[in-house]
Amino acid sequence: IDEWTNFYSFLINFQWELWNWNRDSKKVQQAKLDLQNLELQESQLIEDIKHQIKIAYQNLLSTQKNIILQKKLVSQEKEKFRITEERYNQGLATFLDLDSSELDYTAAETELYKNYINWYKNRLHLDYATGMISKNIEEVNNE
Repeated sequence: IDEWTNFYSFLINFQWELWNWNRDSKKVQQAKLDLQNLELQESQLIEDIKHQIKIAYQNLLSTQKNIILQKKLVSQEKEKFRITEERYNQGLATFLDLDSSELDYTAAETELYKNYINWYKNRLHLDYATGMISKNIEEVNNE
């Protein structure tokens, strides 16, 4: 009877170890899958951040080009207004010509200021995407 009891105990322990090993194996497999999922999420997050930085930088460059072009337009409109004002003072242009020239000049300046605002917003977006905005906030808080 002792031999059967020992054999039975050995068999039960062996089955328990097999069952326990299988359960642990599934836990390990699930942990590996979870790790792979986290690595994929991390990779996707890094790609998203790179994309945001790229877009913000491109927007910043585009706005900078718009500012340069708009400055030239403001300069041209200012000169046009100056010439129209001289012509008006000499009686060679009407008040409507002068008013129209002034409106064009004002509109060009307004558009320039809008471009400055857009540049600043794009700069903030780039700072946010790169993490620089949090560093700037920390510097302000430490002052």
